[in-house]
Amino acid sequence: MLKFMADKADLTVISVGYRLAPEDPYPAGNEDCFDVAEYLVDNASSEFGGNLSFMGGDSAGGHLSVLTAFELLDTRPKFAFKGLVLNFGAYDCSGFLPQAHHFDRLLVLDGEIMAKYMEAYLPG
Repeated sequence: MLKFMADKADLTVISVGYRLAPEDPYPAGNEDCFDVAEYLVDNASSEFGGNLSFMGGDSAGGHLSVLTAFELLDTRPKFAFKGLVLNFGAYDCSGFLPQAHHFDRLLVLDGEIMAKYMEAYLPG
């Protein structure tokens, strides 16, 4: 998929191999993404011939992309993306989660699973 996007859009695409739990518990993966994004904001032009313009991911990668975008608002406030490509992420942790609560058929991420996730990894 990344090669397809790079070829069809004439872009340089970088994939972050962030650390995964349980070997590397939270927030290791988040920190890896933050570090790479900050490096690219500061160095993409000189290293790759163009500025960081887009960021995205699927599922957990989409979630990490949102967190990274918020981190960049704090650490690189003058930077702005042209866009985010976010597929299948869990972005609404307010408890609404319509995809988990409003269907009779159980889904992979049902309300109970998401409540446990939010309690464990997003306290407060």
